[in-house]
Amino acid sequence: MTTDVLPDDVLIEIFDFHLNGMSIFDDDMNDEYGMIRWHTLVHVCQRWRQLIFTSPCRLGLVLEYNGKKPMREMLDVWPVLPIAIRLRALESLLKPSHADNIVDALDLENHARIHEIKLDEFPRSHWDRFVGAMQKPFPQLRNLQIGCSGGATAVLPISDLFLGGSVSHLQKLRLENIQFPFPGVQKQLLTANNLVELSLWTTPLSGYISPEAMVICLSAMPRLEILLFRVDFPRFRP
Repeated sequence: MTTDVLPDDVLIEIFDFHLNGMSIFDDDMNDEYGMIRWHTLVHVCQRWRQLIFTSPCRLGLVLEYNGKKPMREMLDVWPVLPIAIRLRALESLLKPSHADNIVDALDLENHARIHEIKLDEFPRSHWDRFVGAMQKPFPQLRNLQIGCSGGATAVLPISDLFLGGSVSHLQKLRLENIQFPFPGVQKQLLTANNLVELSLWTTPLSGYISPEAMVICLSAMPRLEILLFRVDFPRFRP
């Protein structure tokens, strides 16, 4: 028996297990290799290509963008699919041009298709431009993970314009080595009713976050499963 005799629904089941089954064991590995796997499948034959592109939601298809080249070059090649922006730590440190392209991509009209933003050790030299690009709605954004490099903690000003003033669409939020005004982020977190994972590593600008304020924020997150909260208070030295 060859795969040619299998009906479409059986092939979709096989593709789904191949593309998403590994997420049961390792989410990070699935993120890293998921796009490579579906790229391989769509080049097998025309039938497989058509099947995969007619079931993008079922198969969780995304276009991974790492800033290697301008985003428009990638969008011209592939169908309209959600976009995952991922910049790994080594790329951030060794290839600052990738960070330039990523900030440019966030300013494009296609920002409404961005499903994930995952930036490890994002360079401080691009931080202000990045913050400026985030002052608008990202209606499809489900996963926001930002870590900043460069020694001193970066400041993320949370305003009514940041992500359009609401994070109700987010399912995962991680901020590492980033300062933010707690009154501002508290207002945002009160809209985070779909959040499943929250990880904050910060030095609070106000110097103090009350337990009562955190309880109020957490009460607005009925779906929350994972909470990691690290606060580094500044120490006064002679």
